[in-house]
Formats: sequence, structure tokens, C-alpha cells
Amino acid sequence: MAFGALVLVGALFYRLNPEGRFSRDEAAGTADGRRTPPLARKGKLIFIPEGSPYRAHITVAPVESRNISLSRVVPGTVEADPARTVRVLAPVNGRVGALDVELGDNVKKGQPLATIDSGDLAQAVADAEKARATAKLTKSALDRATGLNKAGGLALM
Repeated sequence: MAFGALVLVGALFYRLNPEGRFSRDEAAGTADGRRTPPLARKGKLIFIPEGSPYRAHITVAPVESRNISLSRVVPGTVEADPARTVRVLAPVNGRVGALDVELGDNVKKGQPLATIDSGDLAQAVADAEKARATAKLTKSALDRATGLNKAGGLALM
């Protein structure tokens, strides 16, 4: 209701000329020939006197409280902008354990995006450790054989 009153006052001010007076064609006449202004100001208040042409356009009603919706449901489809989308492929298969960024976040080079729990990665790490241990054992055996050969304790074919 307050919004409606504000619109009404705004519409009435729109009709004012720069000096704050109404033009002559908008003033209504009285029985004695004097003109009645459509609006009267008293300080910061605005009154619409009897005989004003604006009286016909005003409806007075009690103030009431209503719930209004501040949103509107409309059909539509949300799609990513292909010009601003980058596909990120993980180097291993697995399940995402933690997501460190949200849709629309700006990211920088080297920033972690997600934590992936991967059985394949765990197996690859175990295989790499096994290969390091085998290489260390083989190098140790080679060093021992080289030392025995220099000492003459190893038979050559």
C-alpha cells in the first residue's frame, strides 16, 4: 500500500512544472470563478482538495498485510557457457573424496581441485615401491659380485 501511495505522489509530482505549480489547463474552477489547484502543499504534506480532478482517480482503502512472493518460477534450462568451460580429466580412476572448489570459483594454476580415492593409484604406488626395493637389492648384489670378482673369489666362465 505504501508503494501505491508513493507511485501516486510520484505521478502527481510528474504533472508539476519546474516551479512546482500546475499548468492552467489542469486547475479546476469553483462556482465563484476561482481556480482550485489539483494539489495543495502544507510543508512536507500534500493534500488533494475538494473539487480537484485527481479526486476521481483516488480510491481510499484500509491498509492490509499480505504475503508477496519475491521470486517467480519460470521454465528454463541452465547450461554452461562452452566458451568458459574447461574439461578437467583426472590422471587416474577413482572416487572423489573431497571437492575443494565450487561451481563458478576462480582457480589458479597448481591449486588442488579435488581429492580422489583411487585403488589404481594405490596399486601403482605399491608397484613403484616394490620396483625401488628390487632395484636396490639388485644393485647391492651387483656391487657384491663386482667386489668378489676383483678379489678373485668369483669364477668366470
